Amino acid sequence: MGAHHELYDAGTCLLHSEFGVEGMANRRIWDAVVPSGAHWPTGRGNPVMEHLGAWWNNTPLVQETFGGRLKDVDSVRRASQQLQYDGLRYAVEANLRRAPRSSGTIPWQFNEPFPNAWCTASVDHRGDPKPAYHGVRRAYRPAHVCAAFATQAWAGRTRFEATVHAWRRDARPGDVTVARIVALDGTVVHESRTGTVSLPTAGLPGPLFLLDLQLMADDGRLVAGNRYVHSTGEDLSGHLDLPTAQVDAAWSPDRASLRLTHVGGPAALGLHVTDARPIDADGWAVFGDNMLDLLPGESLEVPVTWRDAPVEGRAVLLEGWNTDARVLD
Repeated sequence: MGAHHELYDAGTCLLHSEFGVEGMANRRIWDAVVPSGAHWPTGRGNPVMEHLGAWWNNTPLVQETFGGRLKDVDSVRRASQQLQYDGLRYAVEANLRRAPRSSGTIPWQFNEPFPNAWCTASVDHRGDPKPAYHGVRRAYRPAHVCAAFATQAWAGRTRFEATVHAWRRDARPGDVTVARIVALDGTVVHESRTGTVSLPTAGLPGPLFLLDLQLMADDGRLVAGNRYVHSTGEDLSGHLDLPTAQVDAAWSPDRASLRLTHVGGPAALGLHVTDARPIDADGWAVFGDNMLDLLPGESLEVPVTWRDAPVEGRAVLLEGWNTDARVLD
């Protein structure tokens, strides 16, 4: 791993157009367009997969990145969409870090004109965002903090190193970046406010850990945050061995937001909320944030707006790497 980071960190073009990262379709689209007897295998050797997005079907890469241990469609989907989320946001952030020597960024692609099983689109044919949409959305915020690093799997390397970058429209001299290496139990292993992180890989908690970034105003207020999941191993297969995390989910009284609260276990990784209604249901569930990592004890609110959707039957699906999937109605 690491070739992706090396490629985008080496960028020099003023206008970076038509680049992207492949990702498997969302659950509703997949179930609607892939016949029930053709869900597996997910690679191009399956003629249905060849027909529904052969150019973008990178099953071998997804399997390799997760140690060849993905055994069903749900795990391939989660792994593929994780890679698309991490890969596309990193590419966009790499361009933004080069400002003003980067005048434009045009990821391919925003949405798709017809349904696929695999595609580089960030929004599927139904109009539902994939996780990658939210990674790119955050990168384009007026205030953002991000990092450059060589890889997300650190086996065979002697040092973990990352360079922190931050910006906001109303930046002030007192702004400071805080970069933390955090174990999945919430323990802060290392903290830096210098704009760089460097420590021996022998001191990293494993098998997975978080690079947690914060942009703080001079009055101590959190302006922006960002997180990246890293591995001390040769790949990202540690996601498949995570102990269960308990996450409480509660609707606000007006059902305009969903509060997610970590109540037990290690960090809850890759929390993703989607519309749980049938694909032909009217309207959309629009989530103000998504694809979230919660450390022990943390809580956050996800705004939910229903557009042109009847009140009756509204429901969302909450799932993640190490949380039990459940429908919230």
